[in-house]
Amino acid sequence: MDLLRLRGAAIAFLAAAATCALAAEPLLIGQTADFSGPQAAPVKETTDAARAYFDWVNKQGGVKGRPIVLESLDDGFDPKRTVANATKLATERPVLALMLSRGTANAEALIPFTRERKIAVLAPVGGSQLMHTPPDHFLFNIRPMHRLEAERAVAQLASQGLQKIAVAYVDDALGNDAHKGALAGLKAANLEPAALVTIPRGEPKVEEAVEKLAAAKPDAIVGICIAKSCAALVKQLRTKGVYAQFVSLSNTSSGAYVKDLGAAARGVIVTQVYPYPFSDTPLASKEFRLLAAEYKLAQSYSAMEGFLAAKIMTEALRRAGPNPNREAVIKALSGLSKYDTGGFIVDFAGHGRTGSDYMEMTMISKDGKFIR
Repeated sequence: MDLLRLRGAAIAFLAAAATCALAAEPLLIGQTADFSGPQAAPVKETTDAARAYFDWVNKQGGVKGRPIVLESLDDGFDPKRTVANATKLATERPVLALMLSRGTANAEALIPFTRERKIAVLAPVGGSQLMHTPPDHFLFNIRPMHRLEAERAVAQLASQGLQKIAVAYVDDALGNDAHKGALAGLKAANLEPAALVTIPRGEPKVEEAVEKLAAAKPDAIVGICIAKSCAALVKQLRTKGVYAQFVSLSNTSSGAYVKDLGAAARGVIVTQVYPYPFSDTPLASKEFRLLAAEYKLAQSYSAMEGFLAAKIMTEALRRAGPNPNREAVIKALSGLSKYDTGGFIVDFAGHGRTGSDYMEMTMISKDGKFIR
């Protein structure tokens, strides 16, 4: 639904449609994500944006007169709680689909559940190879694989003449998968890792990794971890006088990450898999900025992700017919072929279950802004 196009629509008509939508049976969408643990801050940015878009759609009359309602449960970043929440949403609250789970291990834990319940999961915030290959009938990734981000990050560093590249990765589904991309990038550049260190999952405990990285004296470090852990890693390295170029993946990209980094943010590179949310181009970015201004959202990549996921879900619900069920939503999502969200193309028909391969690099400026 085009925010710009509908701004000029007749007020009386929209008011009447909105009244009907509020009275009609809602279209329930479920979400299980970390609202209380180490990922709570970026999850809030993402979820707030998705809720804002659904609210905006509902004010225009909803989808065929029915409002969209996002039911969210907190899993604390625990994959077992993710599955328990999904079970509750699918049984006690008969949701049509799930969306915006957070964490690679959490998304992987949902795969057997979705097959059993025959329910779609759209836009999980994770990116292991298991989530993409072979394509799973019920899992609709917008993001490309994290290992591709890591591989391209290393290629970028190597192209700049940096030779001593270290890799720090979280010891979980995210890191154990994505660091293979970094190693592939090093191999392609005929380089060996200057250091290869692991970080525990969850709350940031990076002291041991910092000691090993400092001893290696790298030119650059690729950090494959959640935002809090990457931020702790950078800050402690800077305290030790290690100013190697630091690169983290798109899963860290949020206003909360910049805040956690504080004075150490300047110069940190972050890979991105969504359009630049601080510009009026492409059109999707302009629409997001209008929504962010109206609903006082964080203007961040995490919020952009929530906005686009909600826009894609709305389109699927529109295509699923007047009385959609889970099967109809899966069919509608599967039929999205080169769907243009506003200059950001999503394709689940031709690309299997990897909706986009968009990727670019950004750097955090001295005033805490993502710049290209």
